[in-house]
Amino acid sequence: MGGYSSVWTGDWAVQTAIYLDPAWTTGAGFEYSVAASGSDGDHQRDFVFSVARDVGALRVNASNNSTGNGNGAPTNLAGQTEPPSESITAAGWYVFEHVFRDVAGLLAVEMNVYASGDLSTAVFTETRGPNPDDQIPVAVGGNRYAWFATVDLPGGVAFDSVRMTESFSAVPGPRRPAPARRRRRPAGPSAPAPPDLSRRWPAGPPRPRGGPAGAG
Repeated sequence: MGGYSSVWTGDWAVQTAIYLDPAWTTGAGFEYSVAASGSDGDHQRDFVFSVARDVGALRVNASNNSTGNGNGAPTNLAGQTEPPSESITAAGWYVFEHVFRDVAGLLAVEMNVYASGDLSTAVFTETRGPNPDDQIPVAVGGNRYAWFATVDLPGGVAFDSVRMTESFSAVPGPRRPAPARRRRRPAGPSAPAPPDLSRRWPAGPPRPRGGPAGAG
């Protein structure tokens, strides 16, 4: 993501393609976080997606903290109500999006999940903030890191097309982010081509990368 930034330069967004499969075993899942820096250069706040198969369904939720046990998948997503979790019913590539906005001088982050390359309709959405402790630019700087805080999946998480867009603004219809700053593709010659957020998505499952990974 170009390194840490302690300066707020305007709204910005991160989009990451992650392969999800409702057939994962119970308890399997991961947590994926993008964080903001403080104006002092230190960590300000995490914005975490939690995904796990829990109580018969693959569920996604969002918070400011990791709910996993450090190395395992997040727990009790079915029991969370603020916000309630949403179920993922079809296997495929999903776009996990963080949009960092200045809302009346405070940081608010839209956390969206889109399916099948359709960036106009979210299957999950949650806005974290605004928080009175996250004043812009007094307390909040720019981007920090993106990483998988916990992973409990055989072979790791399949992800690709990590994109950061600065000076982000919403436009009607599908969003078209700037060219990818970093591309991660699943290993193996049989894996489909990495998904292009502005074009088509691969039809089949990829071979996951081994272990946790981040895009710092």
